[in-house]
Amino acid sequence: MEEKYRYFKGPWLKWLMLGLGIAHLFLLKENIQNCIISAQSGIYSPSELEKYLTQREFSCVTGAMLVTLFIGSFLIDLFAKSKRWVKNGNMVLLILMTLELGLPLLILRPAMRGMGIVWVVLFALTLLLTVWNFYEFLREAKKMKSDNGSKQ
Repeated sequence: MEEKYRYFKGPWLKWLMLGLGIAHLFLLKENIQNCIISAQSGIYSPSELEKYLTQREFSCVTGAMLVTLFIGSFLIDLFAKSKRWVKNGNMVLLILMTLELGLPLLILRPAMRGMGIVWVVLFALTLLLTVWNFYEFLREAKKMKSDNGSKQ
């Protein structure tokens, strides 16, 4: 049986993560509303509006990543049963964050003039971290399987 495991050392930290996640969710909602209002107001020329919305899209994606990170961390701590379970939760969280960065690259690619390199670098780093963690996860699973086989 695996040992009990806490994701955060202090019990109050998970509630801080939940609070930050909810706060960023409201900020994300506000950011999206500002984009809609700015697009409908007519105060920007078409080229200025495209530039403004590109910057706001990047802000929305980073906001969504923070919401995922904070609420995901809260949920991992809430349901943590063992160190292995927490590692699995971290893997899912990394995959979600990689998708959050990768999907806008595919969908918004034509509109990413100045921010394109930032998106690509962030996506590449997140993808690299996800692949490395997945490799470690598989390596650990193989090691555990061989350890269980040698005990029998």
